[in-house]
Amino acid sequence: MIEAKNPVPAVAPHAILQHIQRFTTRYGDKLLTKTATIAAFPAPAAAACHAGPEHPWRVLPLMVTRAAEPAAFVTDPRVPYTTADNLAHLLTTPGDPAPGWVPRQD
Repeated sequence: MIEAKNPVPAVAPHAILQHIQRFTTRYGDKLLTKTATIAAFPAPAAAACHAGPEHPWRVLPLMVTRAAEPAAFVTDPRVPYTTADNLAHLLTTPGDPAPGWVPRQD
C-alpha cells in the first residue's frame, strides 16, 4: 500500500516539526489503516488488480515522497519511506523494507 506525498521542502525548524508531526500521525495513521484494511482481504485485492492467485500477496505500507522526508529519520518510524526515483528499485529488491528511510542499495 503506497501513500504518495509531494510536500513542499521544509527548512525552518518549525516547518520541519510540522512535517514530522503530519507524517508520523495523520499520514502514517491513514497509511496503516489502509494497509490493515487491504491486508484483511489480500486475495480479493489481488484479483481487483488482475493478479493471478499463483503467488500469495503480502500487504505492506510504504510512504513515497519526492525528496527525503525528515519523518523517516525519527527514532521509531512506523512505516518505510523512500523517494519516487527509488521506488522501482525498492519494489524489485528481495525482502521487505524496514520502517524508516530506505536508501538505494546498488
